[in-house]
Amino acid sequence: LLTRKAPFSLGIIDIDNFKKINDGYGHLVGDTVLKVIADMGMGLLDDYAKLYRYGGEEIAFIYFSDNQVKAMEIMECWRKQVESKTWREQGLTVTFSGGVCPWRGEGYEALIEKADRLLYKAKSSGKNKVVIATS
Repeated sequence: LLTRKAPFSLGIIDIDNFKKINDGYGHLVGDTVLKVIADMGMGLLDDYAKLYRYGGEEIAFIYFSDNQVKAMEIMECWRKQVESKTWREQGLTVTFSGGVCPWRGEGYEALIEKADRLLYKAKSSGKNKVVIATS
């Protein structure tokens, strides 16, 4: 990815309260939640975007364009779809938090760290939101 010179944005999402989902509904439901969220995200992608599983309940979103606003719009639309989904399991509600930032020529570790900081900013400010880099 970083051998390319073309601009892109990186987003990382993390399913809110995923441990509670696994503990309360079982790992099969947790796996289903993860798959459904990924499928919902895939349904929003255009030719400029890709999704990758990144760790336990985290998914990386890469938008191959300098249009960070469009990347944010996709992530926010995805978040709203997940938030409004009705699940078969009684009482189950699912949300995610995310962070999105543009690549500015830094190494991949620094870029991931930046997106991760934004993700945890979303988590620490109430969850169920996407935070975008402001500079």
